[in-house]
Amino acid sequence: MSIAAIGTVILTTIPSELTTREPLLTPMVGIALSASFLLISFAKLIKSDIFVSLAVSNVKIQSLQAYIRESYPLNKGGSLLLLLNYLLSFSLILYIISGFQQVELNNELYLIGLIPLALLAWSLGSMFVIGLISGERQVFAEPLAMKVVGTQLLGVVYFVLALILSLHSISEMLFISIVFWAFAVETIVRLYKSIIAVYSRGVS
Repeated sequence: MSIAAIGTVILTTIPSELTTREPLLTPMVGIALSASFLLISFAKLIKSDIFVSLAVSNVKIQSLQAYIRESYPLNKGGSLLLLLNYLLSFSLILYIISGFQQVELNNELYLIGLIPLALLAWSLGSMFVIGLISGERQVFAEPLAMKVVGTQLLGVVYFVLALILSLHSISEMLFISIVFWAFAVETIVRLYKSIIAVYSRGVS
């Protein structure tokens, strides 16, 4: 192919005028991202090594309760902010996916915020009730802690995913797949660790 022919092909592929790009971010998504960023930043400000502690907590199986008690109390400010970030980031992800599916949300918008809260409450509540019924409340302390730290890590992952989507164009199906697999991996790994933790205590 001659140089003239190559130049002709290039010129024909260049648009004659610039068109307005469809914005990836709505004002609501931008506000939610900013709020999530502030929550994570304040958590880091309160506890400088919070991400290291969060990573270690998600890896540990044995002696998790002791580590959390000494290095990463779940009832302190930084941990609570990461838990709040989970609720916000997960809700944001659901809002973005509903936008992909062109679902109109008006009065139903509050449901997006209730879904992450309901999933968390169901999981924690189920373990708490089983511990009461079985009389093994202490045994279920570690699985409960695993759920909380796993939830916090998932919230950070979802924030990063939403941030990446706001900066780069990502295939909708790829984005949804990553969101699903992040949730699935966290759940599977946590259940596996919980089973090991419970059986190691000699519970039938």
